Amino acid sequence: MRCLIAFLLLMGATSVLAKIEDAPFRMHQATEPGSLEPFRLKSSSSQFLLQNLHRNLFRYDDKARLVPDLAESCERSKDKKTLTCQLKPHLKWSDGTPLTNRDFLKSYERILDPATKAPRADLLFSISGAEDLYRTGKGRLGVSLKGEHSLRFELTRLDPDFEHNLSSLILAPYREGLSSGPYRIQKWEKGQRIRLTRNDSYPNGFRTRPDVEILFIEDDGVALKLFEKGDLHFLRRLPTLYIPKFKKSAEFHWIPLLRLDYLGFGPRLKDQGRLREALSLSLNYEELQRIFHSEGRPGCTGLPPDWIGTEAPLCHGFDPARAKEALKSVEMKKLAPLRMIYSNAGGEDHRRAAEWEQDQWKKNLGLNVQVRGTENKIFLSELRRSGPDLFRRGVGADRPTCRAFLETFKTTHPDNVSQVTDPDFQKTLENLDRATTEAEEKKFCSEALNHLMRNDEFIPLGQMHFAILASRKFSGWTLNSMLSLDLSELKTSTGH
Repeated sequence: MRCLIAFLLLMGATSVLAKIEDAPFRMHQATEPGSLEPFRLKSSSSQFLLQNLHRNLFRYDDKARLVPDLAESCERSKDKKTLTCQLKPHLKWSDGTPLTNRDFLKSYERILDPATKAPRADLLFSISGAEDLYRTGKGRLGVSLKGEHSLRFELTRLDPDFEHNLSSLILAPYREGLSSGPYRIQKWEKGQRIRLTRNDSYPNGFRTRPDVEILFIEDDGVALKLFEKGDLHFLRRLPTLYIPKFKKSAEFHWIPLLRLDYLGFGPRLKDQGRLREALSLSLNYEELQRIFHSEGRPGCTGLPPDWIGTEAPLCHGFDPARAKEALKSVEMKKLAPLRMIYSNAGGEDHRRAAEWEQDQWKKNLGLNVQVRGTENKIFLSELRRSGPDLFRRGVGADRPTCRAFLETFKTTHPDNVSQVTDPDFQKTLENLDRATTEAEEKKFCSEALNHLMRNDEFIPLGQMHFAILASRKFSGWTLNSMLSLDLSELKTSTGH
């Protein structure tokens, strides 16, 4: 049935595409967006779309470096607790009406409104009064306006990452039906596609950007067939099975990611250190590396070595003998069967990896682990509600710092599903937050990661790379290590 649906989708999409004469830059995403409000973004499915509809004070360039976007400049006070930003002059929404500092303030206030229940309101908590507003709905937010173009942020702590937060799509100003980025919505065909056309009010990028069309295609195999037929120009994810076939093609792009993917442990395994050790030691990481053509070795944290001040990565080893020895002290009768879940949003690769891990634990430990993939919303709900024994999770960077990855392990973080409550570890995270020098950041980042590895709190899956295919008919797009897709300089290539 699934193959039939995929085939019908392919044929239906192809017949519709053939009627389009002015072919735009055509890409796809797995699901239709539930909302165009950027602060409601919970998964990566709509990320590429929203990144080109909405913009913030800063953005990341193709090297993941922070650069001004809607801001002309931002400057810290001497004590680092005040940040003053000047907007670019004559900013406008896509309908031509002025985009001012009040639009930013209104968005912050809406995100902090308890009734909104914004998932990442914590990105604003460094601002004076922000957390009180979020908890109680009362108080004054420490953001002051001067004229229409100046924003002054009063911070309660140093927060070296605060400028990075002001690049986050989640905190971008929002007006219903309007855009602040390089594109605006021209047409939305429910259940099929969204057509974008350039937003002439956006101050950056090329003035002759081609239109963009985003199709809703859940099946990666269907999307690949459309790309091979020339009906898609940007394949957002190439399954690893096809990497050998396309790796030498000029259309193949291999993007190294700033991302922490790992296997986590749920509440039942919180006090089962020896079982976590056995599970960690019983995976043949080099075999997994070969299967998925990975450049980064699974079992290692995959974070840049210069973040932890060492050239050698932090890694789990493969040692079946030690794994079996550790398992001897575990009363498995009380725990069996173990259950593992993963999100289907990860595509075919997540399914293959989960089945491989299931096989490894059976072969090397004699453990039967039940593995199940589920729709992403259900996956997130189960993580927060019931806590499976094992789960695959990915922490995508909203800023390129060690803090961005480790903050999800804080006991106060809304997405802390691993429940690492050790007081010394939590203290290390607090020290990392307060670090003001590069040496301090490396020290506390290293201490925190070493704790997680030493105590088998998670099984990292190594540095991830994103394989995509992009038609040479278009150029000027950039996709950086934080999976930020910028189409502001998109153009049609000549000679193709």
